[in-house]
This record gives sequence, C-alpha cells and structure tokens, in this order.
Amino acid sequence: MPHPSVKPVRATKKHAVLAVSCYEYKNVLGIPPYNEIAFTIAVDVEKSKSPVLLPLMTNKFSGYFVFSMPVTSKENCLRGNVIWGLPKVTQEIDIDSSGDEALVTAFEDGKEYFRLRVPKKGKRTKMDQTTYLYPKLKGVVHKAQTNFKGDFLIAKNLGVLLNPKKVPPKPFLTIGDTSCGRVLKDLRLCPMPLQLRYVEHMNACFDYYDESYELK
Repeated sequence: MPHPSVKPVRATKKHAVLAVSCYEYKNVLGIPPYNEIAFTIAVDVEKSKSPVLLPLMTNKFSGYFVFSMPVTSKENCLRGNVIWGLPKVTQEIDIDSSGDEALVTAFEDGKEYFRLRVPKKGKRTKMDQTTYLYPKLKGVVHKAQTNFKGDFLIAKNLGVLLNPKKVPPKPFLTIGDTSCGRVLKDLRLCPMPLQLRYVEHMNACFDYYDESYELK
C-alpha cells in the first residue's frame, strides 16, 4: 500500500479484492487510440478497519490503489507517470471481442504473461458511477476522481466467498512465468472471479487529482 492509512478492502478474513480492468480506448481526446490494463486493489482510506464484505455489497469503500497499469501508448504512459503518478508501463496488449467472449492478452518483452477471458453474458445493468484512485506522485498520495457510464453485462459468482479454491471448468485467468506474471502469482488469486463485467461502449473521464486533498 502507498501509505499506512490506505488499507485493502476485505472480501473475507483472508482475502482482499483485486479488480482488473481492461480497456480498448478507440476515441480519446487529443491522443491516438490505445489499449490498457489496470491492476488495482480496492481500498479504504483513513479507516481503522472495514467490515468483511460489507463495503463491497454496499459499494461504499474509498476507491482503488493501482499497482500496475500497462498500456500500448508510450505517450499515455508518460502522461500517467508524470501527471498522475500512475505506475504505467508500455507493453503489447491484444484485445479480441469478436466472438462470444472478450479475450485480453498482455506480453512482457514478447512473452505472454496475462490472459483473461470475459464471457459476453450476465445481467444487463446500467451503471453510472464515480470512484477514486489513490496514486502516489513524488512521495505524496493523491486523490483523483474517475467516472464511467455504460450498459454492462454482469455475471456474479458469490459462491467464491464460501469456496475461494473453486476452479471453473475453463480458466478465466492464465498467468505466465515472467517478472510481471510472478507479481500476479504472488497475490495467490482465486481461480473463480467474484464478478465479471463486459460492456461494448462506455463513456469515461479521469480528472486531475484534488490539489487540496491531504492524507494524514
């Protein structure tokens, strides 16, 4: 965590919440299209302890800490590093959503280390949400607002909370043996996702961080 006051949200007593967001930005103001993966941990900020599961069920937690964010655009990588303090790196990312599921593949120095499949099924849900990221820039933790709106297909697997070791018939996530892959393997991720979301079109906006915010 970037600061002692930033703590992971707990799904169970032994598990935190990892959110992996994969984006295909086709229309971006001021820069060419690019692909991006955000590896984030749901966090509570300046709270001594949050109840197990409750923040997730009520959607009342502070936001997310990004610990890795590969992108296909060098320009976007530099913007993220310098302006927001986001840990962006330039990598090859393929996103194929031509079939009945979206397949995201990321490569480190030409070697595949991440493969995620997201079936295009679930309960159709309109979402219009505001949340916050807590990046660290020049030793200081900031608070930046992010907004998204879209018509999502959401599939929930709440049973994983009772059986974290449950293995799906076909893997949703495959992790390779590279330096980036080993970081993900060290997190000991559950093989069954708690939730899967897919959306064809989404409007998103990421604001500059709140300059008046001060983390104690």
